[in-house]
Amino acid sequence: MTNSTKGTTLVELMIYVTLLAILGGSVVLTVGTASNSVKVGTADSRVNSLATEAMDLVAARLAAASFDTLTPPPPGATSTVEYRRVVDFAAGTAVLSNLERIEMQASPGDPDDGVDNDGDGLIDECRLVLVEDVGLPTERTIVISNWVREAIQGEIPGNMVDDNGNGLVDEGGFLLESDASSRGIVVRLTIEQRAPRMSVPLTCTLARTVTVHASDL
Repeated sequence: MTNSTKGTTLVELMIYVTLLAILGGSVVLTVGTASNSVKVGTADSRVNSLATEAMDLVAARLAAASFDTLTPPPPGATSTVEYRRVVDFAAGTAVLSNLERIEMQASPGDPDDGVDNDGDGLIDECRLVLVEDVGLPTERTIVISNWVREAIQGEIPGNMVDDNGNGLVDEGGFLLESDASSRGIVVRLTIEQRAPRMSVPLTCTLARTVTVHASDL
C-alpha cells in the first residue's frame, strides 16, 4: 500500500467521523427540542385542567343559586358574589342554604405590591375561594384555585385603562357579568402558571354563561 493510498484512507476516516459527530449533534438537538415540546404541552394541559376544574365548581354553585339572592344584584360586573342556593323545596317553596360567597383574594404568600414575594415567577397572583356559612360560627373557606391572574387576560393590572376594550377597567382574573333580563351570568376566569425553566407563564382563560334556574323567593 502506497503513502498516497494511506493518506486518502485517513482523510476519508476523518470525514466519516466528522459526519457522525454532526449527525449525532442533530439527533441530540432534535430529541432536546421534542422533550421541551412535551414539557410545554404537559404544562399547558395542566393549566387548562386547573381552569376547567375551577370553572366547573363555580358554575355548579351559581346554577343552584336563587336569582333574587345574588349580591350585588344584576346587572353589573364583579369579582365577588354572595348568594343562597336552593337546596330543597317544601310545600312549593324553595328552601335556601346559608349565605355563600365566591371571591378573588390576594394570595397569602404574595400580597398586592408588584413584587414576586413567594418566588414562583408570578407577580401578585390571586386565589379564588368559596366561603360557606358566611358570618356564622360554622363559616369555612374552600380554596377553588391558587393560580388566578391578578387581571383578566388582555388587561394590564393597575394602569386604569380598558386594555381589552370590553368597557371595564382593570377587571380581575375572576369576573362575573350578569344580565337581569336573561338571568344569565357570564363567568370569566384566567389561570396562570409558570412551569420550571420556562421564560413566560402559561395562561388559560375560560368564559362560560351560567343560567340561574332556581325559583325566586
